[in-house]
Amino acid sequence: MRAIAQIKDAAAAHAKLKPIHDTFIKKNFKLTKDAYAAQHKEELDTFNKAVRTLMKLNGSTAVDFSALDAEFSALQSGSAELRTKLEALQPDVSALKNIRKYIDMVLNKQQLSAPDGKIPEKESVLKKLNDSKAALGQKKLQPQQKATEHTL
Repeated sequence: MRAIAQIKDAAAAHAKLKPIHDTFIKKNFKLTKDAYAAQHKEELDTFNKAVRTLMKLNGSTAVDFSALDAEFSALQSGSAELRTKLEALQPDVSALKNIRKYIDMVLNKQQLSAPDGKIPEKESVLKKLNDSKAALGQKKLQPQQKATEHTL
């Protein structure tokens, strides 16, 4: 919706300042062109800015106001529908924000109670699993080693 307003403003500035720019372009001699540019510097800068805006947002300097108005009204109606949905969901959103606030409070208390103000990292479940497998493998190897010692 802001882009549509920018396009409309740029189109109005373009239409208003086009005669000044055209006169500037028609000047043939450098001295007269520079003098004209100095006299109308602000208008020419505004015109060039409007052209850049139109090219960026619209793709050309030709503007179809009826299409822009139709798109703007469609966006307004869509915005109104979304706003009513947001109002319906607002209590749920505020409840979720409260939950987030209380979770942050609890996490901050844990952080403050931990030594050095850092929460100790939890061990990875995969790491624990691998450690337990290695410990079981070592326990299985120990009885076999004892049996070989007795036979020697």
